[in-house]
Amino acid sequence: MLKAILVCLFLKQALYSNLYSTTLTNCELQFEVLNAGFKVKGSLEATVVKGYFNPERLEQSQVLIVANPSTINTGIPIRDKHLQRADYFNTTNYPEIELASQSFEKKSGNKFLGKFKLTIKGVTKDCEIVFVMKSFGDEKKYEGVFTINRIAFGVGESSLTLSDEVLIKFSIS
Repeated sequence: MLKAILVCLFLKQALYSNLYSTTLTNCELQFEVLNAGFKVKGSLEATVVKGYFNPERLEQSQVLIVANPSTINTGIPIRDKHLQRADYFNTTNYPEIELASQSFEKKSGNKFLGKFKLTIKGVTKDCEIVFVMKSFGDEKKYEGVFTINRIAFGVGESSLTLSDEVLIKFSIS
């Protein structure tokens, strides 16, 4: 009898944890920056290299996203090529941007805080990202927004016309 109870408890826990865990495979990455007073929007192609998130077992959750700066798309091809040059993303020498999770904590409801290491052009900085979990039936989606200082990563130089701050939006499912 005790054996049957233990098996039932194990199965309940396994089913419960699988109900809330998500294997992440898709990533959309967008950015915004002010240039000469105008908001420039763009996107980068990104891949979830490692993606597992379980709000009930945050210590086991891991996310590694790799973006390809040579896929930058602002809607203006000549600007996109300029951003790939050595003074900005230097895509020849730095073909990847990496965002690697370090830890997660629950803030409230479906809101979480992730601590990440962000690497751009060989420079790695800690960043904290608040994101929300949205449920669509059995499917989960995670969305967040954070800001980086492009100068801290050696992306361009300080300028009177181009903002140092870049807003990054992501959606992972």
